[in-house]
Amino acid sequence: MAKLPQGAIELAISQAKKSPMLHQHGAVIWKNNTILGAGYNYHKAPPTTSSRRYSIHSEKDALNGLRQDQIYGASMLAIRVRNDGTISSGAPCKGCTKLLTRKGIKKVYWYDDNDNLNCTYLN
Repeated sequence: MAKLPQGAIELAISQAKKSPMLHQHGAVIWKNNTILGAGYNYHKAPPTTSSRRYSIHSEKDALNGLRQDQIYGASMLAIRVRNDGTISSGAPCKGCTKLLTRKGIKKVYWYDDNDNLNCTYLN
């Protein structure tokens, strides 16, 4: 199994549980075994009859407030928590993968539907 910083999984789960959305996602970013940030997905704007509601993804929220030099070479764990509290597949979407690559994230860890921890190398 991959070496994640102590408490990273628990932090990602607690972040996901903060999400007001149906599909709750959490993310944790770290570098040199030090956690730099964490985030969860949430609605950006309330729905109106004339505009579509959209959300900020947990990966983007975890990057919020971090400088480029902090982010470059870091790793991230992205998870999804089911209604029963178990971890589900939390692979980043294509948009988040592009964002993380552009920001210099080196590895993204995520669980698949069989509870296997996967690692995607970005840079």
